[in-house]
Amino acid sequence: MKIICSRDFKLNNTCVTLGKFDGIHKGHRLLIDSAVAYAKDLCSKGIDAKSVVFTLDLARKSIYTMEKKLKLIEECGVDVCIVYPFDEMTMNMEAQDFIENVLVGQLGTKHIVVGEDFAFGHGRKGNVKMLRMFAEKSGYEVDVKEKISIDDNIVSSTYIKECLDKGDVKNAGKYLGRNYSIEGRVIHGKQLGRTIGFPTANIDISEDTIVPKLGVYDTRVYVDDKEYKGITNIGHRPTVDGGNVNVETNIFGFDKDIYGKTIKVDFVSFIRGEKKFASVDELKEQIKKDYDFVLRY
Repeated sequence: MKIICSRDFKLNNTCVTLGKFDGIHKGHRLLIDSAVAYAKDLCSKGIDAKSVVFTLDLARKSIYTMEKKLKLIEECGVDVCIVYPFDEMTMNMEAQDFIENVLVGQLGTKHIVVGEDFAFGHGRKGNVKMLRMFAEKSGYEVDVKEKISIDDNIVSSTYIKECLDKGDVKNAGKYLGRNYSIEGRVIHGKQLGRTIGFPTANIDISEDTIVPKLGVYDTRVYVDDKEYKGITNIGHRPTVDGGNVNVETNIFGFDKDIYGKTIKVDFVSFIRGEKKFASVDELKEQIKKDYDFVLRY
């Protein structure tokens, strides 16, 4: 997949979907898969078409880092991902100018796939109705997708974030279409877990990454593409030292040196909230109970 992090590009015969795509959840997959399918259909007719995901470079806390988001988009079979700068020039661009100059002029769009509530341009004045109004004269078609619902809840990044805030990683995974996960480089911590018999891998995560509710989770850890069971703690380590929020994982049956390696942690279920124990011995006893909980499954 070609990645363009600029407003300077020129493409032709594109099938494009547009949005923030935070999480690449099931609703996003519907849009992306449709754009990919439209491009393949044009290619089958002898037209050199490209599927394009158009997103903005927004500086805000997200379910995934931009690196992870791009990786998930690429796995969908997308040809080109444009990460458009979100600056004053972009914020002041009128909706009609965006259609004429970007969608038509730079992208040479043939198909546009968006959700029913898609809005764009200065003051978010652009919408599905406007896209359709310019479609015939601009030579593109518009495919508007209704929102997906699961258990009477609309699939959205907002709802997934609410699940994570509650520690409901199981439900978050249902709406994402995959287990919620954190990826990061293993860094040196204070090695306090090792002193009580439960060594952990401390994961360096971006400050822009949303993490679930503080507590202890049943997780699956991937090191060099091999899966291990694990227990992951997200918290301040109140019994031992407090301090900043840490993400640390004990990997069952694993004792290799992985400092500097990037690992992935899939969150399966919430075990318990963060708690300050009266003593280290009481903490160790609770950790043993956490182990037993995970090993039962």
